[in-house]
Amino acid sequence: GLFDVIYSVGRSQFGGGNLLRDTAREENGTLVFTDASFAARYMLSDTRRLRGIFPTEDRFAVLERQDLSAVLASPTDDWFQIGQREFLLTDITENGEAIELAVAIYVPDGDGPFPLALFHHGSTGSGTNERDFEWFFTNDWFADVLNAHGWIVAFPQRRGRGGSDGLYDEGFSEDRSQGYSSEARLSLPGAERALIDANAALAVLRERPDVSDDPVLFTGVSRGG
Repeated sequence: GLFDVIYSVGRSQFGGGNLLRDTAREENGTLVFTDASFAARYMLSDTRRLRGIFPTEDRFAVLERQDLSAVLASPTDDWFQIGQREFLLTDITENGEAIELAVAIYVPDGDGPFPLALFHHGSTGSGTNERDFEWFFTNDWFADVLNAHGWIVAFPQRRGRGGSDGLYDEGFSEDRSQGYSSEARLSLPGAERALIDANAALAVLRERPDVSDDPVLFTGVSRGG
């Protein structure tokens, strides 16, 4: 049959937008919008989340059911987050202070413990825009796929990135306003610093009671790869 769908379109998670009423049909477990100008498709994953694919097929969304009364009673930025945001107290110190690394953790259904998948973010283009260092990197789709197969998925943010403590310093030029350096004497210590952070995050995550002793799946994008 056909379904009435109320659809919210916003400019950003903090900005205003529009509410639209549209019609969708069910095709083999997928909700397909009938409007040719908005050919979005939503499928129910094994995690009971909805995975949305949009007309250009280069954008996606993952939706998770929320209790509206609970959301309205305590409105926070967590509305828009599927992964749990936490901080990992590591054995790294900087200027005499212990370093905590921000992380997003996606836990599958079940009692666990679960095998761990670790996804590392890349750099930030040329490294010339310091505001980019504040960006918290996750990938809900990738995490949902692995959750459906019983993996717990973590996206740690290295020092100075996405709310983690410390200075982001992975191979910058001597003049940081020039961004990353291609000189080995500067870039190689930056790569080593990234590996120190990656290993520190792994050590803490492996101590979680919901993480098993099974082999860890490592993946990443760009510098993180």
